[in-house]
Amino acid sequence: MAPQQRHSPTTNDDIRSATHRSDLRKEQVEKNVLAIEVKELTRQLADADNRESVTQHPCHRRRKAAEIPDKQRHTQVKDIAHKFTYMSILWLHQPSETFQLSLDEEYDPLSHFISEDGFLQGQLWLLLEVIPGDLHEEMNDDIFINTFTAAMHQQRSNASTRVRPDSGTAIFRCTDEEFANRADNFKDLIGWSSKDDGYKVLAPILFKDYNKKMDKWKIFRNPILMCTYATLMLGPSSIKKAKGNSIYVHHSLHSSLEPLWGIRAVTPAAIATSAILACFSASADHSFQPIGQITQIHYQNDFKYYLKYLCEGLPEFPKQINHSTVEEGLDDIINDLYDEAEQVLSDSDREDHGIDQENSKGVESPQIGDSERDNHGTNTENSKEVEKLEMVTVSERSPSPLMDIEDKATLCRRHPNQLLCLSSLLPDTQPRKKSNGKRKIIAVMDSQDEEGQKNVPPKKVHKKQSRRARKEATQPSLHRSMHFH
Repeated sequence: MAPQQRHSPTTNDDIRSATHRSDLRKEQVEKNVLAIEVKELTRQLADADNRESVTQHPCHRRRKAAEIPDKQRHTQVKDIAHKFTYMSILWLHQPSETFQLSLDEEYDPLSHFISEDGFLQGQLWLLLEVIPGDLHEEMNDDIFINTFTAAMHQQRSNASTRVRPDSGTAIFRCTDEEFANRADNFKDLIGWSSKDDGYKVLAPILFKDYNKKMDKWKIFRNPILMCTYATLMLGPSSIKKAKGNSIYVHHSLHSSLEPLWGIRAVTPAAIATSAILACFSASADHSFQPIGQITQIHYQNDFKYYLKYLCEGLPEFPKQINHSTVEEGLDDIINDLYDEAEQVLSDSDREDHGIDQENSKGVESPQIGDSERDNHGTNTENSKEVEKLEMVTVSERSPSPLMDIEDKATLCRRHPNQLLCLSSLLPDTQPRKKSNGKRKIIAVMDSQDEEGQKNVPPKKVHKKQSRRARKEATQPSLHRSMHFH
């Protein structure tokens, strides 16, 4: 005889549990619908930003602008814009507003760090530097703006062609099949994660011999970046013909941008451009735009961050890294970024200059050369006061952007809801003032704190602080005595 099945009566707890599960299902369905809507809105916003970058139409256009009709003048402006794109700024932010700005004669290059107005003013100064004087009056005209921005877009398009279909396999030294499947093969290299809906700004592709640690001595030294730069400046054949351990070959008879533009030095902007284009080449995005259509990588914002890193790594940012050409290789060029920071005062130097060693840890301090000692004679006591004053002002600077480098190594969400203009930085390309030979600002780091300083770049002294200290140092001794005694 078959056993009878026992049916337990339905209880209130069972009813509440079933109702709870039903409510959870409804909430999950609503969340899924909202997630789909957010994803679609994000895609539409990225498409809108990309369309604005492609067309480069100013926000307030009085009329539809055509390009410069004069062929000779048109070619001249285009050539300037092409070089400007690689060597100065990959994307112009708000081009119409920038070209129509009034020049601020008291502009401070350090204002790039803190405001969008300073950022736009910095773009204007860079443009005025590369555009000949006879064209300055035409810069606020729609025709000129349209011609210049269209040429920049054309150069970015040419760059994306060079680094992907023309030489992608040569840059990454892989087969055609591997490169065709780059979305899977290189996603870890560019720090892209589909599961976490984000990517790493400081991706492994930036580092030489990456070991999952942020190391300033390895960043921007990956041979892939050097191959990318060589592709842009020397042509795809320069890396395709390279053999063995050689990254590229240089043909003096081969026509390339380096001799055409008269490039004598590699700029930080060119290094940042190479890094961005290398990331794009390895990505699944079909076209090179400020925000990747598929990966949602913020190429434009990341370019600004890389540029900020490179610029703040210098005690006094030069216009260019002198005597560095593509033949030297980016590895040596990056070394130049930190050469000045490696000068460390000895204990005897600190005693000679009246610097309290205990108070000098982690700050920058002026060093008095022999010529200054001769000129000041018995004013060493006053010089000590000036040094102490400068030490106080320097210690009040804002921290380096690399202090939060570990945060940047984490995932960056792929939602283009911010322009991040405050984190932008343009290189200070104004001509450097010649030093009077009296003072040189150098970094002072305590040897006991070496581990803490490992991945922190040398800080740079505010130019106004340096000028103020020098002014105090050159005042008459009587006036100085009245102040300090």
